[in-house]
Amino acid sequence: MQNCQEFAPAAIGNALLYEGGEPVFIDITQSDWGMDPAVLELAFARYPDTKLVVLYHACGFPGQINAIRQICDTHGAILIEDASEALGAAAEGKKAASIGDYSIISFNREGVIPVGVGSVLLTDDEYSARKARYWSSGAYADAKWNQHEELGYQYGLDNVTAGIIRGQLLHLQEHLNRKKEIYEHYRDRLDEETVRMNPVGDTVFPNYAVSCILPEDSIPFQEISYIICICIFVLICSTILCKCAHGSFIAIDMGWIFYYGCSHWLKLCR
Repeated sequence: MQNCQEFAPAAIGNALLYEGGEPVFIDITQSDWGMDPAVLELAFARYPDTKLVVLYHACGFPGQINAIRQICDTHGAILIEDASEALGAAAEGKKAASIGDYSIISFNREGVIPVGVGSVLLTDDEYSARKARYWSSGAYADAKWNQHEELGYQYGLDNVTAGIIRGQLLHLQEHLNRKKEIYEHYRDRLDEETVRMNPVGDTVFPNYAVSCILPEDSIPFQEISYIICICIFVLICSTILCKCAHGSFIAIDMGWIFYYGCSHWLKLCR
């Protein structure tokens, strides 16, 4: 058995299924949209043979990471920390991607550095690190000719992509500041009686990778669908990348174009 939270991308469940695992989905808390430690404990009681927990930091907002780490240690389970969207985020005094036995950071389109492809695997286990490099680069044996003794993959980053990522890491704080501005822009203008933004825990410092809204239950389903469509459209426009004259990339927030129309429409729905 492998535990992963219910508010997570299908890629996590797919990876577990690829390896013959059986995912058990864990409820999230309303306070931070992170894995609920109490429910995780219940899952261990029901499935005591669980050996792996996948903790996902949804939208760049980490949850109760210390409690999750402690539960995994108590039950002898490996913790994989999916910090794919959480580069630069922190919670309870620890940086995202620093508490898992294995952690992942992504540079896909949802992250704060949306290069479009590529990820980083982090671990303190030297053997696992060597094995990951070996497999991801084709599993070439230590020989003077091309020899493969294990099944390998071509998962390594190409030089161009790696160079773009290295360059953008120098501007990480700028990206984080801009993502926070976008989040606060909508938070301060949307009516809390109609929709709510991603919750921020008391000890959480998110990177605001993806700004989301949660419609109130009182809104009819058809109207919720309209809100979700508008939200998706605004988020897409908010992450358009534009090349500046000096050569670096910045995110252009175009959501304000639709704000006044959306705000007026939401008032009509009430």
